[in-house]
This record gives sequence, C-alpha cells and structure tokens, in this order.
Amino acid sequence: MAANENSGYSNNSTGTLISLFQIGAEAAATASTPKGRLPAVINLLRGPSDRQRLLGLKAISASLDCRGMGYRTVGLEFQGMRQRVVLWKPTTYAEHWEAKRLHLQTLVDESRNWTGSLQQEAFQFCWTLYGNTSIRCHAPNWLSKSSRDL
Repeated sequence: MAANENSGYSNNSTGTLISLFQIGAEAAATASTPKGRLPAVINLLRGPSDRQRLLGLKAISASLDCRGMGYRTVGLEFQGMRQRVVLWKPTTYAEHWEAKRLHLQTLVDESRNWTGSLQQEAFQFCWTLYGNTSIRCHAPNWLSKSSRDL
C-alpha cells in the first residue's frame, strides 16, 4: 500500500511504515530490535519494482537519520489501562551505532546490483550521509568503507 501511495501527510501509510525503522531510544513504535526489523527492509530493497526499492531506501534513511527523530505524541505504548508497551532502546552507544552500521551495510549490499537512477539515488544517499558530521565522528571507519564499496 505504501509503495503506491501519493499522499503527502506524515501519518500516511508511507510515513507510518518508514517511522518503524527509526533507530534510537524509543524512536520507533515497536519493541523489535533494529536487527529484527531488517528482514522487512531487505524485502523492500529486493522488491520487484523501483517504487518498492525506493521505499526501502527511505526506510534505511530513517534508520540512519541522526538529525533528530522528530517526535511522537501518544503512541501505541499507551493503551488505556493496559500495561505500557516497552519499546526498543539501545542499552549502550555501541549497540546504537552497531544497529546503524548494520542497516548501512545492508543498503550497500542490496543496492550493489541496482541499475540506473535507483543506484544513483543510493549512492547519493550514502554520499550525503558521509557528509553528516555526527555520523562521521561516531563511525568513521565503517562509513568510509561502505561509501567506497558502493
């Protein structure tokens, strides 16, 4: 549904799907770890259409965003009188950056066989990411290696 959507609102199916892949302390409305969410991203990145692959690229982009996660108001973790759902959050900075590294490496591996404008978009995304000072300071080795691999 999200691959064929044309709505520009952030709470549309595309925005909701992409927000599930954010990495950070309770950034995504899920208890699943980033590694546990990775198969869904891989399915998108391997999708039969460019729209699905582009959606996968947007999901990876959300997982690697360091500029701020935006904000969530009351979400599914608050369900009336029920016990609060415990959303995923990293226990260490190392766990946080390892999750981001894994998502970037997945993008590099999966987009290697893409062609044309889609591969160019993946390359442009990685190049922009490499320019992000926050990521470059925290993860210089794996980021520069991944950028060269792409």
